[in-house]
Amino acid sequence: MSELISNRIPDISQQIRELVESTSRRLERLGNPPSDDSIGEINSLLDQLVRDLESGIERVSRREGNLLYLIEDEANRFKSELRATCPEFRAWRRDTKDPPSVTPLPELLLEDGDLPAHAGTRAREIIYLDDVLNRKTRSSARGLPDGGQNEVAEEYLKSFTDKWDGPTNQFVRKSTVLLRSFIHKTINARCGKFSHGGLPIYLQETIEEHLEECLTRTRAATGLLLKLERNGHTRNERYYRECKDAFLTQLKIQRDLTSKNPVLRDLHRMASKSDSQPHAPFVASVSQVMSHLTKAGFPRISELDLAKLLQPQATDSALEDMAKASAGFEVSLHRFVDYIPLVIDTELVRGICQGLTATLRMSFRLSDPNAADRCRDLLREPDDVQRDREHLQLKLGRLNKAEDELREFWGP
Repeated sequence: MSELISNRIPDISQQIRELVESTSRRLERLGNPPSDDSIGEINSLLDQLVRDLESGIERVSRREGNLLYLIEDEANRFKSELRATCPEFRAWRRDTKDPPSVTPLPELLLEDGDLPAHAGTRAREIIYLDDVLNRKTRSSARGLPDGGQNEVAEEYLKSFTDKWDGPTNQFVRKSTVLLRSFIHKTINARCGKFSHGGLPIYLQETIEEHLEECLTRTRAATGLLLKLERNGHTRNERYYRECKDAFLTQLKIQRDLTSKNPVLRDLHRMASKSDSQPHAPFVASVSQVMSHLTKAGFPRISELDLAKLLQPQATDSALEDMAKASAGFEVSLHRFVDYIPLVIDTELVRGICQGLTATLRMSFRLSDPNAADRCRDLLREPDDVQRDREHLQLKLGRLNKAEDELREFWGP
């Protein structure tokens, strides 16, 4: 009998060790039990939660669900939405038959990665030459014939930027939804096991109040920027004039292509490097002119710059208004699509963590006499988890005792 028991001891010892390991793993999966120092544990959880939020907000590595890249995607859509509010000026009349096929003016200065204006959700407005001429006539009803020229361009620009409220508010709303979702996920990841006591819901409600304050500041800042853009003023004169010249040249080409002007048509073909190049004598003459101008000390010019030498026409002032309004829009767009995402990032996304620790601790009223009891209730485990923990702890205690007695009786 003694020999038989001795042979079975290693198997029994192995079974006990396996039971100890499996029971310990089950206890680990249940997590740590609530601390006796409930206030200290709440303080520690709050610090960890704010660090989690800060880390997630600052994380820039591309991965699915990353907050910064989700908001960046919204910023790109926002820019496309704004560009779609810019109408397409056309330098021919509404009743023109067989209008030329040209690059839409809002797409003339697209940068790498920019979506074309028609990719937005808004239908792009089309403004024809006679529309501008009619407005100019009304603007100069009194005074000199060109007295209302600047007013027409500014009126058009203001009508464009007046449409920016909707895309801006939509951008703020979508960013808030993304941020709110990120906050909820972070709270559940850190404090989800305390859902029985209501801690995650309590934290979400408290942070939601803080988020509303951040959102109020964000809306105030974006509202001010929208108000400033209705002024249409800019000191970025160099970029404005570059855009205006590019637009004006394109508009004159459109107009003269409609009137079948062969000089403008051939200059446009040379500049575009298209397959249908002008006749060789025309190309040689233009190249010779440009070469002689350079030799004479003039700055190097392009083929389209020669279009400025053509005689002025009666509709030049209307094209000037179109170019001014389009250039003003381009300047405003580049300024606005920089500042609005910066405001959202500063006041809303990063702003959520500013003063959040103090706000959370104040909401728990940790200095109140009954603070420990309230914290203990929030950290309370579900009854079934508590029962499982007690059962597993008792079982582990018996197994450890059996292992000790077995070792004491039979040796290691």
